[in-house]
Amino acid sequence: MNAQIFLKERIEEIVSKVKTIQVSYEYFKYSDTHVIEVIPLGEFNSNELYKALENDLYIDFNNHFFPSTLLISTEDSLNRVNNPEWTVYGNEYIYDINYPECDFEPMFVNYLNGFSEILNNDFSEVLKIKEEYTLALAA
Repeated sequence: MNAQIFLKERIEEIVSKVKTIQVSYEYFKYSDTHVIEVIPLGEFNSNELYKALENDLYIDFNNHFFPSTLLISTEDSLNRVNNPEWTVYGNEYIYDINYPECDFEPMFVNYLNGFSEILNNDFSEVLKIKEEYTLALAA
């Protein structure tokens, strides 16, 4: 198993247990650095379950993939995920309007999750609301 598959599986496991987070991943080939960004900051700093799972992830990663580097960051970190290869959203994750770099759509998807009759419909109305809301914020 390579490091990217390992991280994706472990992050999915963490997000299934800590449902209020969003985790994004980016890989930098030349420095062999894997960057994981966890949002929101409050969960990153204060959630004891998350802290324990992150610690286990970091130890396991270093035991299996050294000398590759794993960097775990959050929204106020200097090293951020700018071009994510993938993002995993907890099903209780709520978008924070004060964090504009975050994708707005997961809030709607999580809200609609479980409403199968709505999920079977076209999302064009939801995306129109997103666009109108974004334009209102820019004004």
